[in-house]
Parts: sequence; structure tokens; C-alpha cells
Amino acid sequence: MSDKRGNGSPPRVMSTDRPLDALIPELASSRQIHASDLHPRVLEVALENDERGWVLACWRNPGSPEDLHKGVKAMVEATLLAELSQPPEEFAERRTFKSIRFFAFDDLGAHAEEALRPFGFQRASGNIDLNRHEGPLQALRDEASRVGATIGDAPDSIWIASVEGAEGRLGRNLDAIAMHLVSKSSDEIWGEDPGAPSKRLADQVSARFGERVKPDMDSFRTVELLLVQNAVGPVRWIHPVLYQAWCDLAGVVAHAQFGLAVDWALCDADDTGFYPPPLLRIRTDDGDVHLPIGLEMLRWAIMPLQPDEQPAPFSDWLEDQLKHLAE
Repeated sequence: MSDKRGNGSPPRVMSTDRPLDALIPELASSRQIHASDLHPRVLEVALENDERGWVLACWRNPGSPEDLHKGVKAMVEATLLAELSQPPEEFAERRTFKSIRFFAFDDLGAHAEEALRPFGFQRASGNIDLNRHEGPLQALRDEASRVGATIGDAPDSIWIASVEGAEGRLGRNLDAIAMHLVSKSSDEIWGEDPGAPSKRLADQVSARFGERVKPDMDSFRTVELLLVQNAVGPVRWIHPVLYQAWCDLAGVVAHAQFGLAVDWALCDADDTGFYPPPLLRIRTDDGDVHLPIGLEMLRWAIMPLQPDEQPAPFSDWLEDQLKHLAE
């Protein structure tokens, strides 16, 4: 199975020389974006009503719509994965992200909208009230000064992507489940206790929705129907502790239904404090295959849907991968 996300190929054996190439293939194929084009740091800023947002900056046009797309893709994916992969204790107090703002201090050209739309960005139109963006703008002025970038008083364009979780009764139930899971696993990092996060999720899904979650693809699809939204446009947010439990369930299904030998990567923080996304290692006769379950779940289930897009369920992709590995 394949679609425009480019995720239809079989899983690859991870390179020992360049392990991240298997996690984010674009690292191996795209040219290096110059540091002075896209600012390498993503800022976290306070918004109204105790909400938060992420801020990205482009000091100079990277050169082509393709380069702009690739550079922003890497930044957006890394930003979302960093938040989704935090240990549960980080969410004891609610962290509500509502937007990603992209400030361009150079003309991005006629095809910028096409390059940025896949990430949910829409250009702020009309007379932009810079006072509404003063906090992020001041932070970016400080960043520009720090890296030696020359920028004007105002950005050439501002792009905003909404981040929206499930709403209504479903949203309230999922939020309650998430807070329960946080309370039961506050100091646990992903991969430390394989099977435990999905077991806790299964118990809560049964209690709140009356759905029995078993270690099989049918139950994986049931969880997908509860967690994944079909709204077109925004980043379709899933609470990180639910995302991590669903990733854990993928490993349980791989072992229980497909008979695969599965190892869970212990996703502890690196020297910079970054927690890597969930990763499964499948041991086969041909060698170890690393399945970047966290990255793929982000791309299939969380990144924005486009108006003309009718993607297959993430569960279909996972089933294809596991069948291939079990052959």
C-alpha cells in the first residue's frame, strides 16, 4: 500500500553509520538547508488563556518551494515529535498547544502556499496587527541578533497552523483517560515497561467506551477510530500519553498476532534533553529492522489532512508492514 506520504515501502534495516536516515529519510536525500535560511530553533511561547504555541522563523528564502517544504517539514515533525515523546510526568499539568506560527522575513515566492499547506499553514491576510504577535516577534528579534541574521522591523508574511484535539464528549473522555494514564505512569519513559501503557489504555477504553481492546489489528483499528480525527486543515492533535500508549499497542500486536520478536527502544533523553520518538526493533532472520512507529504515526494520524486527501487508515499501513516482516 502506498500513498502520497511516501510510506508504502517495506521497513528498512537501520544504518549503523547514519541511523537517523532510516528514521527520517529526507536526511539522506535532501540538500542541506543553510543555517541562515531557516532558523534551527523552534520557540515555545505563551498565548492567551494559558495556552501555548510554537514559533518557527525563516530569515531568508531557502531557494525553491521544494527546499522550503523539506526544511519546514523537518522542523515541524521534530517539534511535534519532541512534544509527543515527553514522559508522562511532563503532563501532570495540562500543556495545551493551539498553533504553530511561521514568520518569514523574506519573500518566499509565488509557490509558498503550496509548499506550506501540507503542514496546515495558512497565510495571515489583510492588515496584520503586529501587536497580536509582539511576544513571538520580540523573541525572534532576540534570536536573529544571537545568530547574526539581519531582519526588518516586520515579517514579510506570517503563516499560522491550528492545532486541534478531539472536541465534545469524545474529547472530554479522551482527556480524562489521558490524565488517568499520566497519574499511573508519571515517571515512566517509553519502552521501559513494554505492554503496560497499552494495557492501561485498554482498561480505560473498556471502562469509558465499552470497547474491549485485545492485542490484535481489529482492536488497533478501534483505538484509531477513537484517537484520530478526520478534520481537514489543522494538525490533528493526540494527547502524548495516548499517542505513546497506541505506539506501545503496535508492538504488542506485532508480537501477539504476527509472532514477531519485538524489542522496544528505551526512549530516554539524550544529552540535550530531547526524548526520541517511539521505535520498535523487529528481529528477523535477515537482521534487525527498526520500525519508526512514532514517526509514522505522526505522519499518518496527526499531520493535517488536505481537502482532496483520502488516506488509508494508519492501521492498514501497520498491518502491511507487519505482514511483510512475518513472511
